[in-house]
Amino acid sequence: MTAFDVEVGVRWTDLDAQSHVNNATVVDYLQQARIRVLLGGPNAHILDDGIVIVSHAVEYAAPIAYTPEPLHVVLRIGDVGAARLTYDYVLNGITTGSGVNYTSGYFNLYFENGGASQQVLRINVTGSSLTVANLVVNGTVSFDFDGNGTDDAAGNSFIQNLFNDSESGKSFYDIWLADPLAQTIAFRLDTNVDPAIPTAEQLVCGFADALAANCQSPLIRQTSLDGSATFHVPEPGSLALLGLGLAGIGFAGRRRKN
Repeated sequence: MTAFDVEVGVRWTDLDAQSHVNNATVVDYLQQARIRVLLGGPNAHILDDGIVIVSHAVEYAAPIAYTPEPLHVVLRIGDVGAARLTYDYVLNGITTGSGVNYTSGYFNLYFENGGASQQVLRINVTGSSLTVANLVVNGTVSFDFDGNGTDDAAGNSFIQNLFNDSESGKSFYDIWLADPLAQTIAFRLDTNVDPAIPTAEQLVCGFADALAANCQSPLIRQTSLDGSATFHVPEPGSLALLGLGLAGIGFAGRRRKN
């Protein structure tokens, strides 16, 4: 992978009582080099919002004495990853003359950050509405992840503070905990299908790769389903918006159950 060689000068004031560069100052040198690389690259704009260093691990092989010549800090990008929310869901419903009406089920939300995922939220489905090109699923927020009447976020401050209402400053967890059975925080998933009427290329026969001329199985539509999810906190709260793309925009789908 490409290496970036950055020159960093040593100041006399960087020396400590042991006449070498203080160990803490070495971390400052790393920061100076990192910022110069970012400012000189195509992604300098990320500094406008700020970046967070999760951890530092420095192994000191030898002391750094004062030198008028600059030090060479060599940087390499070892791995690129990102924290994300993923989900799985179960939708149960009945078939009507106008389509399917989902009456129960749930969305389980998980937080992943390069390792094992942990569940951070559950949304219990309460109903839905359907038009030709639009499906709306309604539900309520819960921290009872398995539906057995227990608080599954108890003692976990990360889960308790991950989702917050911007107006009141309260966490979703605190609002839910005040009355777990009240279904206080409402959820609305508003999806959009484009185009409303599928084309021949979007239809397949059963789970085959192409539409067969003598297909006897139900035709299945293969297309993207995009939309947005909204959490509504009762007054004096406000709407808390969470971007959602069932085709991979914002969320990555884990698995589906019908």
